[in-house]
Amino acid sequence: MKKVICLMLLLSGCALFDNNKTPLTPQGQMNVCIRDEVRAFKDSGKLQSWGVQTSAEKIADTCTTRYNLSAMYAQAVQNAKSMMSEDMQGTTLMR
Repeated sequence: MKKVICLMLLLSGCALFDNNKTPLTPQGQMNVCIRDEVRAFKDSGKLQSWGVQTSAEKIADTCTTRYNLSAMYAQAVQNAKSMMSEDMQGTTLMR
C-alpha cells in the first residue's frame, strides 16, 4: 500500500493537460518520458535482458537528455526503477 501511495504522490503532478491548460512541469515531462520508455523496454524485452538497473540508467539518460534535465538524472533513475517495479495499469500518466 505504501508503494502505491508513494507512486501516486510521485506521479500526481504529471497528468497531461489540454492545450489551453497549464503545461507539464519539467519533472512531469520527464516522468511521462520515463513512463513511455519503461513501457517500450517492457514490450521489447530489453528490461528482461538488460535488468532493472541498466534499463533504468538508459531510460534516465534518454529522458534527461531529451528535456535537458541532466541535474535530475539520479531522480530519473529512481523514478524509472519505481515504475518498472509497479504494475503500469494503475499509472495515471496518459499517452
